[in-house]
Amino acid sequence: YALSVLRKRSATPFEIGVLTIDPLFTADFDTTPLAEFCANLSIPFYTKKVDIAGIIEKNNGNDPCFTCAFFRRGAINQFAVENGFNKVAYAHHHDDAVETFLMSILYSGQINTFLPTTYLDQSNLTVIRPLVYFREFELKETPKLHGFTPIPSPCPLNGHTKRQEAKDLIKDLEKNNPALYSHLGAAM
Repeated sequence: YALSVLRKRSATPFEIGVLTIDPLFTADFDTTPLAEFCANLSIPFYTKKVDIAGIIEKNNGNDPCFTCAFFRRGAINQFAVENGFNKVAYAHHHDDAVETFLMSILYSGQINTFLPTTYLDQSNLTVIRPLVYFREFELKETPKLHGFTPIPSPCPLNGHTKRQEAKDLIKDLEKNNPALYSHLGAAM
């Protein structure tokens, strides 16, 4: 939605397409509401089935979130290259960046997170995150602007991930230190 608004007002013309990956976690992953929303914005909508569920099953459950993210990104990048797109936009918000920063420290012993833009030289794509300076609570209010309620995630682990643990840890620590989130953001 944000990119469609920007497209109307930008001095530099650009095209938008929306791709949703169906990871085959469920047989009834209905993307029809999203397709209709995109049609109303005059944005082409695509779906691609990628058997991420099968890959995770064969991987004996080893780090399913990493596996899912890896194969989703690969499928999206491949689709972008095959269809002439030079940028991939993800809807990561500021909370995602802070949580990734904390997870990197806690689970891999590194100080790392993603950037607002990243050039991928192997595929000649640029990843952009146009919502990275918005907080999650701000974005949860956007259905009031555009009238679309996001479709539920088909992930069987939704709400039971390392990301959710990091989100809960931040919330819990903020009880004693209300500045904790802003400190993590500043450190990042």
